[in-house]
Amino acid sequence: MEPGFSALLVGDSLRLRPAQRVVVCAGGQAALAPDFDRALTCLGERPVTYLLVDLAALGDQPLEALRTLHARAPQSPLLLLAAPSPPGIFRELLAEPWFAHLLALESPWFMEELLATLRKLERGPLFGVSCYLPWGAHVHEVRIAGSEAKGSALDRVAAFMGDLGIGGRVLHRLQDIADEMIMNAVYDAPVGADGRPLYTHLSRQTPVTLADAEQCVLSFGSDGKMLALGIRDPFGALAVSTLKGYVAKGLRRGADQIDQKAGGAGLGLYLQFDFMGSMVLNLSPGRATEMIGLLDIRGSFRDLATAPKSFGCFTQV
Repeated sequence: MEPGFSALLVGDSLRLRPAQRVVVCAGGQAALAPDFDRALTCLGERPVTYLLVDLAALGDQPLEALRTLHARAPQSPLLLLAAPSPPGIFRELLAEPWFAHLLALESPWFMEELLATLRKLERGPLFGVSCYLPWGAHVHEVRIAGSEAKGSALDRVAAFMGDLGIGGRVLHRLQDIADEMIMNAVYDAPVGADGRPLYTHLSRQTPVTLADAEQCVLSFGSDGKMLALGIRDPFGALAVSTLKGYVAKGLRRGADQIDQKAGGAGLGLYLQFDFMGSMVLNLSPGRATEMIGLLDIRGSFRDLATAPKSFGCFTQV
């Protein structure tokens, strides 16, 4: 990572000490502001590269405070920190065009995920589950040539999970998520030269064979504590606003919770957010889309279902 970036950390210094250490170890300079008013003063004194804001430091109107901070420093990405996470205002945050990053302070991999986030924002490698795994962790890749390749790909995932000693409901849910990832990449991701979807009009019971240039890659790996699962397609057609809209729609839990129509991607994307500890979108418009989920594999199914959640969207122009 290139040295010289700066970060303003807004919140209690003790609570944010892990984040401060990550910034410093990443080669950045960290300044601390205990509350919203002091943050505004600091922004008036000097520009900062990133704003790391603990939502607990923003008082009774956190959304209005965040809007003000963004307006004061629109070129500085806001990295929101929360415990518990997702926070009560998460659905409202998803509607904000500037919102792209939420990190759970109570996540078992908070420091590692923050370091990966800063690396990626500082023009480090954007794509690949390896961004979230330590050096030496092997990443498995399975090329998906069409809908009929799903079965063998899921068998590969199940075999890896078995080698890790993971079974039962956790394994079944992970297979469901991998299944939806593959189906979204096969049916929803491909677009033609005119940008129009190629296969979304088809039922997911209709076989689809992808041309070489259309094929996607399922990847997965682990360090024995955290599992990283991702799918990458060569189209880059999933807009950040679309992903945020699907997650918000699922959070409403109303009659329109998720799309059930043929080819609807909302179900798979919301299932991923609902179960995984972290949900990451890497996007290079017109070139590649990658969805990544991170999961703590040390707990029970109930532990996983109630674990803190992070959310991140990265765009490479």
